Amino acid sequence: MSVKLTKSATIAEDLAVTIKPHTTQFHGTHVKIPVVLAEVLVQIPMHSIIKFDHPVLEIKQIKKNVKVTQCRLLQPSHGAHAKLFISGFVRKNIQYASPMDIVDGEINSRILSTTVEIPFEKVAIVPKFLTSPEGPKYNTRRESEVLSHNNDCCDEVDFNEFHQQSVEFFNEDIFCEPIKSEIVEIDEPLDAKPLKKLLHSCDSDESFFTKIEEKMILDLTVKVLQKQQIKFPRYKAKSKKKRYSKKYGKKYGKKY
Repeated sequence: MSVKLTKSATIAEDLAVTIKPHTTQFHGTHVKIPVVLAEVLVQIPMHSIIKFDHPVLEIKQIKKNVKVTQCRLLQPSHGAHAKLFISGFVRKNIQYASPMDIVDGEINSRILSTTVEIPFEKVAIVPKFLTSPEGPKYNTRRESEVLSHNNDCCDEVDFNEFHQQSVEFFNEDIFCEPIKSEIVEIDEPLDAKPLKKLLHSCDSDESFFTKIEEKMILDLTVKVLQKQQIKFPRYKAKSKKKRYSKKYGKKYGKKY
């Protein structure tokens, strides 16, 4: 069985119907939601050397994306500041012109691209929290032994009964949410050479290179969150009479 579809260059447009979502009464209700513990700006210096597979006449464009692979918060004891361990990489797609030949003083090039991942690691100090994290609560285990012996005074004492109590807590994890990244960088060729040596021509004064040294500063803004149980306060609506009295009562010297 086959179905033949009519191809069209246009798509019909229609108005969506807005509906009122179903909600419950939340006055005085307990909810469990992600709570912002802190929002921090972490500055990460980076240094790398990138090697190209083909000679580079010039770099046309660099696209960058930041990927955070790990973000963990550790809370030391004895009142020390919490530490935020962040790691990830900057993915860079570099488009460049690679020279092929020179004809009548004009350089013919082809556009190539290469993709690299530059890793980074950072430990940032969190000086204070907007909201204190909950936990961690530590598991406990207790054991007891029961003395068991016969009435005969000559029998040896035997501990043959053991009682045990264990408590396990399922703590809420603390996680991160990247908000913004900003990168400032400097790229410098390391092995620039005259192009005429590569193409065996004297018609150009351009140069080419195959390696660049890159220095970057990554400013990464991160939210630190944890799911916590929150209670909404009860909402007490003011009557229309009280609102009118508060707004106009003093003006007209009346009490309502």
